[in-house]
Amino acid sequence: MRKATRQLWRQARANLRREDGFGIVETLIAFTILVIGLLAVSGLTLASSTQARIADRWSDFATAGQLTIETVQFRGYDSAVSGTDTVSVGGRDYPVTLTVTNVSSRVREVQVVVDGMGPATVRTFTARVYRPRSLPMPYDPTGLGSGGGGTPSDTTTTPPDSVTTPPDSTITGPPEGCSEQDWLKDQC
Repeated sequence: MRKATRQLWRQARANLRREDGFGIVETLIAFTILVIGLLAVSGLTLASSTQARIADRWSDFATAGQLTIETVQFRGYDSAVSGTDTVSVGGRDYPVTLTVTNVSSRVREVQVVVDGMGPATVRTFTARVYRPRSLPMPYDPTGLGSGGGGTPSDTTTTPPDSVTTPPDSTITGPPEGCSEQDWLKDQC
């Protein structure tokens, strides 16, 4: 038993002297692999932040173009003129060029070019502005008679400030028997 105990102690001392564990080579290889992985992740982060910045810029271009088109459409046919302007979106000013072309006597085509400070960042938007048509009056706004065969005593008199347009008098497209091209050229 004593012999067995001595042998166990010798084996334990030998195990303590022998250095099992990581050597410097294994540590350097593991560190190199870790650094390569971290560089790849940081590269992806940089690429995604760059793409997000580009997408934000394209969104600003689209907003500047849309705002310009909506402004021209709001102001109407007569105020649609060619020229240049600056639109501020997202804290940046974007130069905008408007080119107005007469398509017909009632239609103007508006081309909006938003310049993002370089040839690769130019965006073009197009819209049409229509001259409104005068609506036919289905009744006499003075209230003196509708011409419907009745006598003036059959009609009711309405003061001019309270005259309202009936809801069925709105024209939403060309009348029956008239093509859209003729309607746009005011030939119906």
